[in-house]
Amino acid sequence: MEDKKLGEELKTHTYADNGAVKAETDEEAIYKAQATIDAFASVKMNFRGIMSKSDTVRKHFKVEPSTMSMLGIKWNPRTDILSINLTAAVNLIRRPTKS
Repeated sequence: MEDKKLGEELKTHTYADNGAVKAETDEEAIYKAQATIDAFASVKMNFRGIMSKSDTVRKHFKVEPSTMSMLGIKWNPRTDILSINLTAAVNLIRRPTKS
């Protein structure tokens, strides 16, 4: 990836096949998403699942707003609200592990 700073950001904020990057403006978000798409394409990988709370960014990439999930935390881009199912989290914590 030519943009080393963006590469480091992606490396830091990617888990399995989910990643997140921060952008202060629509232009920065579009640049970062397109640079990431191009970097993945250069190694024959398809980068998909772009989502933003910005209508401008979503329209640029022709995506409809839909809830995204990363590590069990859901994000609604329309309302920009994060949510977690606490019942599932409590049950996971209470589940005994094998010794």
